[in-house]
Amino acid sequence: MFKWIETVRKQFMKKHEQLYSQNRIADILGVSKSTLSKWLKANAVSPKQLKGQRKYYDKTVIERYQKSKKVDTKGKNHLINSLTVFQTVSEKQHEIDELKQLLKDKEEQLKEKDEQIMLQNNELVEFAKKFAQLADQAQQLNLVDKSLRQKKFIDKPVENSKVLKSKLHWWQKIGKTKL
Repeated sequence: MFKWIETVRKQFMKKHEQLYSQNRIADILGVSKSTLSKWLKANAVSPKQLKGQRKYYDKTVIERYQKSKKVDTKGKNHLINSLTVFQTVSEKQHEIDELKQLLKDKEEQLKEKDEQIMLQNNELVEFAKKFAQLADQAQQLNLVDKSLRQKKFIDKPVENSKVLKSKLHWWQKIGKTKL
């Protein structure tokens, strides 16, 4: 009894199995009928049912077509990805070229600044030399002046003694005047 029910169910499913015409499959897939016909011939897909001149295919044809086109789409995507990568590489190469030019400009600016620093360093060295000369001259003048002052002090003992006396306390002055 269960076998009979199973057999009836299979027959019912076979009768009511969704079948599609080439036009309907082409519409579902979004391709032209001629494209689908060429694919059907190339892949040797036979129809599930013939009604006069019309051929009907089951849902597996749609799935097979989509699977086969995914491979093709991957190829197209690979081409598109390659073009995108090429374009990106071109853009990056352009950026690299711009950065190289910017680097050259900065190096030139750096050379100019180095030259300015060298000039200022040279000026600073010259200034330091002049300052050292002036300091030497000032020291020499100071030594000459000091020696002249010492000579005057030795040559004028009376004045020196007066200076000494004025610096002495009153009790020290008393003892010195008697001498």
